[in-house]
Amino acid sequence: MKIYYKLKLQRLNLILGIVWLLNGIIQVTVFNSNRWLNYFWFLLALIYFALYFQQRRGKYLSIENDLIKENWLFGKSIQLSKVKTITHLSGEYILKSDDKEFRIKIPLIQNDSLLILHDKLKQLDAEWH
Repeated sequence: MKIYYKLKLQRLNLILGIVWLLNGIIQVTVFNSNRWLNYFWFLLALIYFALYFQQRRGKYLSIENDLIKENWLFGKSIQLSKVKTITHLSGEYILKSDDKEFRIKIPLIQNDSLLILHDKLKQLDAEWH
């Protein structure tokens, strides 16, 4: 099961990447400034384009084989069968087991994916707070 990023967040990263790229082009070409700091804008644009393509291609969470996992470079994971408590606080779900804590940020998730995630969490034998 795949839980996708919101399209608004993806578009924001694309727009910011374009803005930083245009700013870098203007700094280097129009102002004829070849200081090394002006190339920082290209690096910033590259980072935002990488974020956009990672979010567009990938997904925020995946739920497979009793495991929920963040699909990020250093993403966490937790076994769903080991979840003892689920807390819903100010825009996030906190899943706790005996030895791990896993946070799911609700504002990052598409609405249809959020309904699927909520149904999946309701199926768990865990205490809700």
